[in-house]
Amino acid sequence: TYTTITAAFGAVTKTASLIVMPPFALNAIRLTRSIIIAGETPLGATVYMTALAPPSVSVSLSDDSPNLTTPSSVAIPPGSQIASFPFSSTPIASSTLVTVSAVYSGVTKTAAVTLEPPPVLTNLALGVASVRGGNPISGTGSLSLPAPTGGDSVTTSDDSANVTTPATVTVSGGSTSRVFTMTTTAVASSSTVTVTAIYRGVTKTKTFTLLP
Repeated sequence: TYTTITAAFGAVTKTASLIVMPPFALNAIRLTRSIIIAGETPLGATVYMTALAPPSVSVSLSDDSPNLTTPSSVAIPPGSQIASFPFSSTPIASSTLVTVSAVYSGVTKTAAVTLEPPPVLTNLALGVASVRGGNPISGTGSLSLPAPTGGDSVTTSDDSANVTTPATVTVSGGSTSRVFTMTTTAVASSSTVTVTAIYRGVTKTKTFTLLP
């Protein structure tokens, strides 16, 4: 903020401009994500100050979870208003809300992130209970949570020489399910086909009848 100071003596007036700087203080801490898969999804944060930093400014950092590793402090470069830093995390058994705190000169700012366990395969569904050989059949693999950034692969297979199932099905990052298509060939007699999906050690199976 610019302020003008005026001095007058008799008929003589003099002015000078003064820049009034805001107090140098901690303004905020912001995380790059609000939800992560603990132990997998990268997480970072940025600390914001109210003004340009003088030399030797260090902001203290902490969190309230044993599954999140936060640096003890971050230095604000002289002449800057921000500083960024990364976290590391370890796998967690259940969804947990974690608070990250930044403290400088008696001012505390916080931000929250939810640590989630890795998604698991919750269901394998087929589009129909039976299909005539030569016709396709669809399947859907469902996860308990959105797949991580970049997607993740579910291994799929079947036990029939007359059915072709893709070896893997990729669930896109941020999605919880993926539809896939299996092809079939003509058969002389009915048979039961078992379709299997495996993801992170969890196996789901479903059967359908292949008709002549």
